[in-house]
Amino acid sequence: MTTDYRLTSDADREAFYQLYQYAFNNHDTPARRQFFMDRYQHGWIYGRHDNGQLVSGLYSLPLAVNFHGVTYKMNGIGDVMTAPEYAGQGGVGINAAQRASNVQSC
Repeated sequence: MTTDYRLTSDADREAFYQLYQYAFNNHDTPARRQFFMDRYQHGWIYGRHDNGQLVSGLYSLPLAVNFHGVTYKMNGIGDVMTAPEYAGQGGVGINAAQRASNVQSC
């Protein structure tokens, strides 16, 4: 049985944003929040939870690339992050593997 790590709710988006702030040591500003939330509307986010808390995540932007006349489905990956206290536990790798298994659905 496969676990789905895709985050889709408004609460997921907020948790992902808070992890983004924490993992990258950012400060919440209206401009940063607006930029992040606008970008989120065009991509997919994945994450791993521990005891109900989001501890790692990544952002995936589905896109099509034309290479010598052949169109390929691809994804841009960004905002790869893990809470510092969970570093080295494989969370990002799990998220990336889940994203790779979904690439055909973009």
